[in-house]
Amino acid sequence: MFLGLVLSVTLMCASEFSVPQFKEAFMKNAFLQTSNAGLGGTLTCEIGTDKKPKTYHNAKIESKALSLITDSIIQTRTRHIREVEKIPHIKELATLAKDSTLAKVYLMQLAKVDYHNPCLTCLRVAEEQIGFILSSMPSKINDREVRGVIDFTHLQPNKVFLEWLVSLDTYALSGETLLCEGLSKQDSLLFMSAYAHFALSGLNTRALNALMQSALWGNTDAATLILFLLDNGIYLPTNKIAVQMLENAIKAGDYQNAMKSNPMITGSLAVIEGNALSNVFESIAHWRYEAYGFILSANSSEYARLDNEDKSNIALTWFNLVSASAMAKQSIYEMGDSKQQQVYKDILAFKMRLKEIKAYPFVKTYHQR
Repeated sequence: MFLGLVLSVTLMCASEFSVPQFKEAFMKNAFLQTSNAGLGGTLTCEIGTDKKPKTYHNAKIESKALSLITDSIIQTRTRHIREVEKIPHIKELATLAKDSTLAKVYLMQLAKVDYHNPCLTCLRVAEEQIGFILSSMPSKINDREVRGVIDFTHLQPNKVFLEWLVSLDTYALSGETLLCEGLSKQDSLLFMSAYAHFALSGLNTRALNALMQSALWGNTDAATLILFLLDNGIYLPTNKIAVQMLENAIKAGDYQNAMKSNPMITGSLAVIEGNALSNVFESIAHWRYEAYGFILSANSSEYARLDNEDKSNIALTWFNLVSASAMAKQSIYEMGDSKQQQVYKDILAFKMRLKEIKAYPFVKTYHQR
């Protein structure tokens, strides 16, 4: 039996690494439930009209954040800015992050930069979202040290942690609501918001397909975001040639054709994603682990050149982090009351259902062959 490690560092036999000891069967099932979607599907609404929850979506704020993000990406490339804290609009976006999921996700993505050149504003936003998970993590798994993700302020265990964890994973449901509304209205901004919500909940494949759909509907900002992700190895493998081709296509107004038919671009559209327990915490950890040099992403060209022993060591390093994160979430679950626990179970069940989708139109899940 094979189990996909969160964020697909590699596929390993279950006998090679010991699955954490879960007290609840649903958590073990969520730990083992990964996405393995290929291409050939369509984006469809996965919740009924009678079950769609109310979703906070402030179009005005998201539009403002998106304008700042796009300008930030363009200026960073044209001015060759290397110090992340000096990237345009960081402070403004940090202010908007309270109400804008797009701003929040972009800043957390910028937190991936290595410790020699940190974006302190970005790390603060990241800590606000995931610090409680870090506070709940064991320092060792299977007698091995778990490497740190970011420096953070330790929080004392509190039953409110489960409420915060539910809030993170509930972005899966709000993201689906936005996607359904976006499909109904053919609204590209709703799809961009859906992308951000899915990304926070760890549904990376669905997130990138929503972003691609927005771009193919003619949203240049969405295409610019995809350029940023490809350029920085976020979700997708870094591909500088594809980045240059896409940048030229955006400038020429021909990016829709390029994103559909340029093999250098389409060949890079394979997304790193984790299991149903994972959310933006694992994404940030993966980016930071790469920046520190602890691991290489399995969809990178450097990883492909490693021997089996090095790949196994990377897999073990990452599996230890994933296991520690799972144990943290189990302890957080145990802190909550029965009502919150049931909400968490329901959300994980919904995430597991979305991870069972076998095919998407534009972007597939990366998996080791």
